[in-house]
Amino acid sequence: MTREGQNEGVRETFAWRAKRFRHRGVTWGTVVCAEWNGVPGAGTGVLGCGGPLGSLRVVPVVADSSVRARSGGHAPKRCGACAKWRTMRVSGGLPCSPVHGAAVRWEAGIVLALSMGSERSRHGAARTGCGGAAREDGTMTTTPDFSPELIRRYDRRLPRYTSYPTAPHFSMDVDEERLAALVGDRGAADRPLSLYVHVPFCRSLCWYCGCATVISKSEEQRRSYMRLLRREIEHKAGLVDTEREVIQVHFGGGTPSDLPPDVLREIGEVLHSTFRVAPHAEEAIEIDPRDLTREHVRAMREAGFRRASIGVQDTQPRVQAAINRVQPFALVEQAFRWLREEGFESVNVDLIYGLPAQTEASIRETIQEVLTLSPSRLAVYGYAHVPGMRPAQRLLERYGIPGSEERLAMLGVIVGTLTDAGYEHIGMDHYARPDDELSVALREGTLQRNFQGYSTRGGADILGFGMSAISSIGRAYVAAPRTLDDWAQAVERDAFPAERWMVLSEDDLMRRRIIESIMCVGRPALDEVSEEFGVDPFETFARELEGLGDLEEDGLIERTPGGFRVTPRGRFLVRHVAARFDAWLEDDGRRYSAAI
Repeated sequence: MTREGQNEGVRETFAWRAKRFRHRGVTWGTVVCAEWNGVPGAGTGVLGCGGPLGSLRVVPVVADSSVRARSGGHAPKRCGACAKWRTMRVSGGLPCSPVHGAAVRWEAGIVLALSMGSERSRHGAARTGCGGAAREDGTMTTTPDFSPELIRRYDRRLPRYTSYPTAPHFSMDVDEERLAALVGDRGAADRPLSLYVHVPFCRSLCWYCGCATVISKSEEQRRSYMRLLRREIEHKAGLVDTEREVIQVHFGGGTPSDLPPDVLREIGEVLHSTFRVAPHAEEAIEIDPRDLTREHVRAMREAGFRRASIGVQDTQPRVQAAINRVQPFALVEQAFRWLREEGFESVNVDLIYGLPAQTEASIRETIQEVLTLSPSRLAVYGYAHVPGMRPAQRLLERYGIPGSEERLAMLGVIVGTLTDAGYEHIGMDHYARPDDELSVALREGTLQRNFQGYSTRGGADILGFGMSAISSIGRAYVAAPRTLDDWAQAVERDAFPAERWMVLSEDDLMRRRIIESIMCVGRPALDEVSEEFGVDPFETFARELEGLGDLEEDGLIERTPGGFRVTPRGRFLVRHVAARFDAWLEDDGRRYSAAI
């Protein structure tokens, strides 16, 4: 491929051709200059990381044949623009470039745009969408070079879209008869089940937390809760076809790992004896390493769990003190060792960025420390500061909450460090090893998203058990009461605990399909919508599709015959793309997390 161009700002002309090369299993690109300011064969340029946000640069160079590349990835070259010798150090597969260079848009293995000069021309990165490096499969290896103006424009709070419509729009007007009919629908026998158990208890409050929790150290309160939970399981099992295959079991909280070991074994036995749990089912539990014992780990394994997610959040003592979660890293190491020795197949880590007292340097140290444990997956969530809903979060404000530009810089560190270590960026906040089933699902286009985040277990109805648990049954969402007393009262009268619910309309179902597809595979699945619902999606969603011009101009999407695709650059703002199809979204982000 050969291009010609001119930078209007500095009157440099060039002609170039692009080729690819492999480094550490990743495809990068070089630009070979055929002409530089009228001088034929001026040299070559190498894609590199120029700047704190990972902007790409192509450096025109003249190589001296007598100079050999040195060990450690150092390659001395003469800059074709200033004729000075410079050293380009290869760091994690991304050479760092000198100041002279060209901004390049490199997506899915193709150089799409080039602008020369030390200053951006009006055709440069800000308009063309130049950004971080992308592999041939479209996964990013650095964050894009977002301008401050673009950051401000997209600095908005939006849903994470683990469901659509989202929980704030559920209604308090629950029709119990209609709910019973939906739950007992025997026509759903071909759909598998996913079981979610919510254990709300924590021994202390983490000040950042947005989960439904009960702060208590009482073992008796935990045992009483689990007795009621067993009653709820037995009641709901009588409403559904228990021969439906269960493909996922997830215990969340709160702190489910803090249940007494005998209770963990008992509740696992109840689920396995009541439902037809598939041999290949994903059975996962969330773990707090601070009160974990080896006996807890043995009990969890005997209960059927094979995957564990450890809540680390941050490893730096200053951050831990600020968020009221002091957790020596030795406890995390111990938890990993016990889980692996007891036969857990996968151990994941949950982290949070954007917390008070965090910096780019500290988040890098946290990631590097966690990587010494070789987790199977990492979920790195952006902190959602919603003190109007979670008053305890006001306690964090004295330390200062990082702004959007700081968060984006932290995200750049996260993406760069994890992808350099060989992890795949699955989507939004999830990363996994290349051989993990999430990575395989991403490559095969079968990734799913539900209330537990990204998943390979799609197409299932979710039965939720416990305080605040949300069930997804056919076209209905049902949320259990958010207080312990209200939930307990519903269970004691053998009712389906339902405080809020929503029955989805045909329009909701179509939009849910589109939004899930955008979040998982980066396209709107319009062909599937047409086939499933018998409509012309280009006509039904004409207004939404026509209104994507600003996203296209900012390089977040590209038009295709099937509608559009989210670019590697756009994956970092994928919630903004999905939100364009959200008919319920209100212009009040106080309940959502920042989309950057």
